Amino acid sequence: MNDKTNAVILKQSDYRESDALILAYTEKYGLLSFVARGLRKLTSRNAASLYPFSISEILFDYKEGRDIFALHTAHLIYSAKNIPQDLKKTAISSILSELSDIIGREERYDEEINRNMYQLISLCTREINEGEDDYLALSFYFAKVLDWMGIAPEADSCALCGNTKVSAISVEEGGFVCAECYPSLKEDVRILRQFRLVNKAEIKDYEVLKKYGPYEFALAEHLYAFLSSYLGINLKSWDFLKQILVIK
Repeated sequence: MNDKTNAVILKQSDYRESDALILAYTEKYGLLSFVARGLRKLTSRNAASLYPFSISEILFDYKEGRDIFALHTAHLIYSAKNIPQDLKKTAISSILSELSDIIGREERYDEEINRNMYQLISLCTREINEGEDDYLALSFYFAKVLDWMGIAPEADSCALCGNTKVSAISVEEGGFVCAECYPSLKEDVRILRQFRLVNKAEIKDYEVLKKYGPYEFALAEHLYAFLSSYLGINLKSWDFLKQILVIK
């Protein structure tokens, strides 16, 4: 009774006349859905704590095996107020939300992955909200998901021959490739270095990664290609981000 957990709010949608459905990634229980009664009323005390991309402490009654819970109260811990004001930040955060939903459902009973995912989403949400290098946050998020799903790219040497002098990235071969194995492929040296860094780093190393920026969309694009190819994932939010970048 009256269980508490911190949660990143991933999505809010209308439900019935004045209620809302909340999708959140929680620190203790992984991905959960909640019914927030009266949330859409002007008098709701929980409204400010349940905006998408906020981080809040949620009070509810947990019961194992249940898919949806009645939310009692929510206390705002962190407001990502800058994200809704920036279309690119909103699109990138939506990618985190959509992919976290997929991973949370697939790994529902893996406590370690759920703990790691909560930390990752919290970190990346804060960095997108406060920082200037949104593509670092997105690329790092992709890299950690690939790692925890057991499909991390080869980021030390050529995936085919082991040559440490690499020149390109190949989704087909699983990571770095050298000029001898793939003479037709060539990638910018900076992208190669950043690709290795984000794939080797842990959450505690995030501040170090900033020193090697700025990071480009091309890096996130490479990592998304691995997710799409090896996990069969195609995100609508990714397509939306690409549309925004074309317009700009």
